[in-house]
Amino acid sequence: MPVDSYRYTGPEDSVDYRVYMDRDTSKLQKRKDRGKDEQRKVFLKTGVISQAKGSSYIELGDTKVMVAVYGPREIPKRSDFSMKGLISCEFKFAPFACTTRRGHQRDAEEIEIGLLLKECLESSVRMNLYPKSCIDVFVTVL
Repeated sequence: MPVDSYRYTGPEDSVDYRVYMDRDTSKLQKRKDRGKDEQRKVFLKTGVISQAKGSSYIELGDTKVMVAVYGPREIPKRSDFSMKGLISCEFKFAPFACTTRRGHQRDAEEIEIGLLLKECLESSVRMNLYPKSCIDVFVTVL
């Protein structure tokens, strides 16, 4: 059998991804308020926080999220000079947002999601346009 040297076919001993798929759909919860071909209800509103430079309120089904962006603001003089600006992200679940009540202190999950959010925003925002400045992003799940 001839070998196709122009295509990368993957490792010889790979396993098809469908082997690991759980085919039992009876475990999934069925939503009575919408059909299979209907999407969740979406509500978006911008400018909900007047002091923020940009803010929005998002509802997707039962999930409610409030986002506020402050800045760019100047970094204090005591910090090092940088031609690239900084992004600081804080992600927080409201104490009443989950089935188990959360405390006011940020836990490991919130810190990790905040770091992921920061990485995503750093790759999409051109911070070289904001030297010596900082943009603060606050996300709260209600």
